[in-house]
Amino acid sequence: LLDHFDGATSATVLAYSETGAACGSAKPSATPNSAYGSGPNGLSQALSLNPPVGQPAGSGTYLQYPGGQLLSQANGTIEFWTYLTTYGTGVGLVQQGPFYGSCAGWTFGMSVSATGQLSAGAWAAFNMNSGTNTVPLNTWTHVAASWGSTGAKLYINGVQVGSDVNAGMPASGYGG
Repeated sequence: LLDHFDGATSATVLAYSETGAACGSAKPSATPNSAYGSGPNGLSQALSLNPPVGQPAGSGTYLQYPGGQLLSQANGTIEFWTYLTTYGTGVGLVQQGPFYGSCAGWTFGMSVSATGQLSAGAWAAFNMNSGTNTVPLNTWTHVAASWGSTGAKLYINGVQVGSDVNAGMPASGYGG
């Protein structure tokens, strides 16, 4: 999958409203809050995703790509450019799971903690973080996670900042 965000995306832009309810049912939908703008030099546009307006804290706007479990591959890499203006209480970058509100089935996650630490993990396969290396604020930053027969690796701006020797992959069979 390659998405340049040239005023459009192959994904569906969706949003959910945080209810505070225990997991189980899907969170109700909300009106997405997104806009196309300038991306890193030479890489077309970017898509800004912001919490839906007028919704409770914890609500979010997200992309859902067709094809479901795109990360459930024996050997894979996910990489993209991100521009964070705050860490807040933590920022979810990528998640593969059945639906927001699901109690189980989250097979891949990549996030930035409230202190800027990058982490990526796949259920029953690998878990890694960037240690003392952080994703900088207010600048375009390239992040990547790879996995396969030589284990999993985590990168910030092309520099390996974490690893896991496990050669597992994001599980399939849970929706995406």
